[in-house]
Amino acid sequence: MMEVCRNLNIKYSDNLSIRGKYFATQILHADIRKYPENERLLDKNIWESLNAFYRTCVNNPESPFFLDQMKDYLTVPEAAALIKKAGGKSFLAHLYGYFVEDHDAFLDSIVSLNALDGIECYHSLHTIERTKHLLDYCKEHNLHASGGSDYHGALKPNVKMGESLPDVKIPYSILEPWLPSNII
Repeated sequence: MMEVCRNLNIKYSDNLSIRGKYFATQILHADIRKYPENERLLDKNIWESLNAFYRTCVNNPESPFFLDQMKDYLTVPEAAALIKKAGGKSFLAHLYGYFVEDHDAFLDSIVSLNALDGIECYHSLHTIERTKHLLDYCKEHNLHASGGSDYHGALKPNVKMGESLPDVKIPYSILEPWLPSNII
């Protein structure tokens, strides 16, 4: 990635290293943002959002930052089978965090694999309207609903644990249909 930065004349710290609990993309994105002259070289959304940098650069085969990670990942059915074998349930996380042109078509394509138990309906990237849409989708397709705040402490200071949006608590009642009764 540093070679890509050099080729694109994107400035980064000479002593940049990947250590600790952060991913390389987190460290690189934070570092290139230290240099205001880099802002003009990147799309506004990519400059402002680590998520956009990761999804539209690192995961985009047409981006010079692309890292082909597919060889390292399981397919949706393979991942779901492993989760179920371990006694878990497989859920699609944060649908609206994926940079796709049509979220409904993307969701339909994954649900058509018959590998999911449910969908994360409540999430800090979802609006109230999108949450309601996903809850309705789950009902229509006989899928469980779940929720997560995507809390990451200091990495996401505006996200509170247990809230999908500011002052919107993720209802515990959505867990009751699928969590074992000895956990609730």
